[in-house]
This record gives sequence, structure tokens and C-alpha cells, in this order.
Amino acid sequence: MSPSTITLLFLLFAVIMFVLEKIPLGVTSMIVCCGLVVTGVLDVKTAFAGTWNDESSDGSCFAVELQIDRAAKTATGTGIDDFFLSKLT
Repeated sequence: MSPSTITLLFLLFAVIMFVLEKIPLGVTSMIVCCGLVVTGVLDVKTAFAGTWNDESSDGSCFAVELQIDRAAKTATGTGIDDFFLSKLT
């Protein structure tokens, strides 16, 4: 099979899995990345380049911290930053 056919098949699989959500979205992404590597369409460095980018990991860590802070404010009325600052003083 040609690389373009394999890529289109993985794209079809990803779209169906994203719509149906039978498995978690992250698992679907990893299946597609690993599948493209195993079939030889992409090399490992290219397939996982976006997951090891320092800038994207910094942004995702910031987004996670914001969600934790929002959850803490909802549960306790104060943010997680306020909690830690109160423990330091």
C-alpha cells in the first residue's frame, strides 16, 4: 500500500474514533502516531515531534494549572495559589 493510502486510512480511523469516543482521544492519537511509525510512513522523531516540544508542554502545564486553580476556587472559595501563599506566611 502507498503511504498516502495508509495515511488516509489512519485519518478515517481517527475521525471515526473522535466522533464515537469509544476510546479516549489521547489513546486514539497515540494509536495513529504509532501506526504511522510501524507502517513506515513516518519516522519516530517526526511522528512524535509535537509531543516533545518544550513550548507546547509549557503551555499545557499552564492550562492544567489554570484548571486546578479553577477547581480549587469552586471547592474552597480560594485558589490554589492563595492556599500555598497562606501556608508560607
